[in-house]
Amino acid sequence: MKTNKEDLSWLDRLDEMVAENSRLSLFLLMQFATIFLLIIGYMKVVDKVQVKIELPSIIKEEGTIIVGKEFSSETYFRMWGREDVEIISTFNHKDIKDKLIYLRNRMYPPFYYKNEKLFKQYEEQISKDLITQKFNFAKEDMKIELFSDRKEAMVSIDGFYSKTIDEDTIIEAQKCQYLLGYMIKGGHIYVSSFKTTCK
Repeated sequence: MKTNKEDLSWLDRLDEMVAENSRLSLFLLMQFATIFLLIIGYMKVVDKVQVKIELPSIIKEEGTIIVGKEFSSETYFRMWGREDVEIISTFNHKDIKDKLIYLRNRMYPPFYYKNEKLFKQYEEQISKDLITQKFNFAKEDMKIELFSDRKEAMVSIDGFYSKTIDEDTIIEAQKCQYLLGYMIKGGHIYVSSFKTTCK
């Protein structure tokens, strides 16, 4: 069978297109392989990334904070322990609800929902008895214990509290302690447990 010149050029162009498509397919395959390897590398490195933060002199803690996606330095737990106790330890029957909302927002959600009734009872008792509490940190006020490769910590803060009940019964300064558990999850620090002996 004879082919004319026009048919031959069409077949040549078809062969060229098939060859170019093969090269394009190979190029795209190499791109997908490269992207896949980069994703695997990223997943291995992302948990090891850490950020160092120098603390300004206005903050009561000293040193450098190191925070990663799943770990932190002791200073970071210390700073948040002091901050949280400063906010929640001194209260009155008018602002206790706001203090507990602050604490709820800092808590790891499963822990809060597990203990929601206890927090509600605590709030109701303080409101009903018109309780006012003032807390002062002790000189040697804080102990920190790290767990799970610096992913979790238990912060205990000692101090003295004084209380007024029904605006006439006064409890003079007595020693007590706040005990807060912390955990780092996805680069965020959560309160994972809460206990106090200031009663």
